[in-house]
Amino acid sequence: MSQIVQTFRTKYQSSRNFILYGLIGISAAGLDSLSFVGFRQLGIGLLIANLISMHLGMLFSFVFNTFVNFRKTDDLAKRATTFFSIAYAGMLLATGLLALQTQLLSIADLPAKLVTVMIVALVQYNLNRTITYKSGGQGSR
Repeated sequence: MSQIVQTFRTKYQSSRNFILYGLIGISAAGLDSLSFVGFRQLGIGLLIANLISMHLGMLFSFVFNTFVNFRKTDDLAKRATTFFSIAYAGMLLATGLLALQTQLLSIADLPAKLVTVMIVALVQYNLNRTITYKSGGQGSR
């Protein structure tokens, strides 16, 4: 009986993490977009506004995934470095996938973007789950 309970807990936790990761990601994208619009209205240049807003979204995502979703609060500097490295790698992967789909496969921009977002989100979730938020030393909850 305890094996059944343990299996259920593991599956529930995995599903909970995945759903929260998605909700946090959507919220981070919203923050990115809204802050970008705000920065542009304040007269900040296009690329600078984009860089700042993207990093605000990534920081939001890191904080909420760290403290709310995965609840791993030890080794914050190491976890942040890993999280942001995975985010930057995701940007490179997204750029490559978009180019592949639109230029080589002649897929329209929006469908290519949607497929890219889904692929990159799954890759980043799995990397963050297994690397950034793997169980660490003391301080983890």
